[in-house]
Amino acid sequence: MDKNEAIKEAKKVYDELMADEHERTLIKLREKYIRDYNTIKEDGYNNGYNDGKDAGAKKEKLEIAKKMLKMKLNKEDIIEATGLSQEKLLEIEKEMN
Repeated sequence: MDKNEAIKEAKKVYDELMADEHERTLIKLREKYIRDYNTIKEDGYNNGYNDGKDAGAKKEKLEIAKKMLKMKLNKEDIIEATGLSQEKLLEIEKEMN
C-alpha cells in the first residue's frame, strides 16, 4: 500500500467514525481524558518540583543558621539573615547541644 492509499484509507475510516454520533462522542471523551490526564500529570510534576525546591531552601536556611550559631554570631543577626523565627533558632540551638 503506498502512502496515498494509506491516507485515503485513513480518511475513509475517519469519515465513517465521524458519521456515527456515538463514535464522535467517544472520540471527544477520549480527547478530553487525554487533556485532563496531561494537565493533572503536569500539575503534579510542578507541585512536586516546587515542594522539593521549598524543602531544599528551608534545609539550606537551617544549615546556615547552624553554622552561624557555631561561629557564635548574634542571634538577632542570624534571625535577620536567615528569616527564621526566634523559636526555630532556639530549637536548632537545643538540637546542637
